[in-house]
Amino acid sequence: ASGYDDVGLKFEPLSSDGKTQNVLTSGTFKFGDNSRIENAKGTAKAWAYFNASGIGGHLPEIHSWHNIHSIAKKAPGQFKITFASGTFTNNNFVAMGTSNGTNASGTLNDMETNTVACVARSGNDDDQNLRSVTFVIRDEGGSYTDSAMCQFVAYGYEPTETSGTVPTILDEFGSPTF
Repeated sequence: ASGYDDVGLKFEPLSSDGKTQNVLTSGTFKFGDNSRIENAKGTAKAWAYFNASGIGGHLPEIHSWHNIHSIAKKAPGQFKITFASGTFTNNNFVAMGTSNGTNASGTLNDMETNTVACVARSGNDDDQNLRSVTFVIRDEGGSYTDSAMCQFVAYGYEPTETSGTVPTILDEFGSPTF
């Protein structure tokens, strides 16, 4: 409490018993090491670390996750990652993935050249059709492949979140670079 209206911290009850609350701030959080957080826009809204190698069965083994409803194996090297309800406002989120491209995960050398793509966004966040994205792994020859070490992360707007001024789009094609 700062003594001023709309300045400082505010505790907003979310449940009737008051045990669940939003903590609101009118400024930037500053920590003892001088690091700052102005907002949570740079924070991943969803992520997962999973084994998709098929060892011990054909289903993925999820090691850690945040805001992930499910990971479904569609075919070798092809997965559908579905988000928890309310994770994103729309399907315009940024999704990235990596994979070691092999069924092994025990040493520094356990990796094969591969490409991961996060494509085919779908869903509208109702109970029957949660938002999702496909996560596909292809080996150097272009064939789909499973992998023991898969990492996935997604950034985007939560429902009711805003982001300020839209960036300017410039056409500098053919202009000299300096």
